[in-house]
Amino acid sequence: MAELQAGYARTDITPPLTIPYLGFVPRQAYFEGIHDPLYARALALETEDCAALVIVADAIGFDDRILGEGRHFTSEVRSRVADRTGVPAAQVMLACTHAHSTPETIHFRRLLDHPGAACWLDTLLDQLASAAKMAWRARRPRELRVGSIEVSGLSHPRRAPLRARALGISEAQAVADYPLDRRARVLLLTDAERDSHIVVAHYACHPVTVQVQPLVSADFPGVALQLVTEAIPGCEGALFLQGCDGDVNPPKVTTRFADVMRYGLMLGGAVLEAVGALLDRDLPPSEPVLRVTRELLHLPSREVPSPKELGEEPSDPGERRMWEEQRVRVSWGHGPVPVEVQALRLGEAAIVGVGGEPFMALNLALQEESPAATTLVVGYANGYAGYLAPPEAWAEGGYEVGLGPWSQVGPQGWEPLVAAGKRLLGSLWP
Repeated sequence: MAELQAGYARTDITPPLTIPYLGFVPRQAYFEGIHDPLYARALALETEDCAALVIVADAIGFDDRILGEGRHFTSEVRSRVADRTGVPAAQVMLACTHAHSTPETIHFRRLLDHPGAACWLDTLLDQLASAAKMAWRARRPRELRVGSIEVSGLSHPRRAPLRARALGISEAQAVADYPLDRRARVLLLTDAERDSHIVVAHYACHPVTVQVQPLVSADFPGVALQLVTEAIPGCEGALFLQGCDGDVNPPKVTTRFADVMRYGLMLGGAVLEAVGALLDRDLPPSEPVLRVTRELLHLPSREVPSPKELGEEPSDPGERRMWEEQRVRVSWGHGPVPVEVQALRLGEAAIVGVGGEPFMALNLALQEESPAATTLVVGYANGYAGYLAPPEAWAEGGYEVGLGPWSQVGPQGWEPLVAAGKRLLGSLWP
């Protein structure tokens, strides 16, 4: 009889305080302490004919260029995981929660310019691979059940003011009409013999409750995972997969740790309610099917001015910081931008990982035609190519589509991205 095996592990990846975070001025600032630790969490999956590993780091994202010339971050993680587990590199997914009170690993500025950064990055590669190896060794037969639940009061359309001006409507109306998916999706993997569980939670909301402040933090996803792990008897661990949050914030941003706790309780409480429903043993488990596929796209670049068109360096510190980052983006040129799309079928659920910061519209587009009963569209997976925004967002303007290293793919890249996601999903269902 076919069976699904799964294992979970985590390892502490809290950085030394010599590794900078993404500040304002200076852009790369240094932490002064640790509010709560950061972790890499791994989920190992295996059936008789397929294996996969999903690693999720409490990190803002990993630009594949951060290791320097001739190296590729995601490829090196995958290679180390494959060496230690035997799982093919192409069947490893590396995702991030996108918490902002974490090291600046999205390459807005060159991290290797900081003393000790190169050694830390090599250590991080080993830590990520170690989490995967421990999860692989912990795999046991599991039953999979899948559910979802509405989470109210946590997500807010951060581009509503731009949408209101573009459409000539009130901001309140723009908020009410903005298309958001506020459902948390939950995968429960149960060892029936030991009555123990692994929980995978998926939701779309920027972890920017605390940012640009000098304490390391996993933000509200960290609180939610701790609550879930401690509240469920026999819970071996939990992972959080960040959704299409490019245009989705919590109600308050850059505030205080009391809000981090509040939002974490809201998300964690909803996940617990969903798990409670899935623990009903009369609910039949999902079929033990595992499939993985991927495609590397080369999406068209956004328009980029010449260095001469960019103008001279401003004297104002804030304007200078923006000019410097515009210069970074200009230096990357206007060639095609590599973006990986990876799809994983687990029973009747699908996980689609995208190497950038996708808008909610991608989630809605893939959900609409997905053959899966439940589809988890995940951002910040296998690389970071900045915001992935639909054409209407480019027409509205705003930070996300402004010139800078956060804006690499142009509006013409949207349709190929959506088409690739649909194509990969379709290939996983006969």
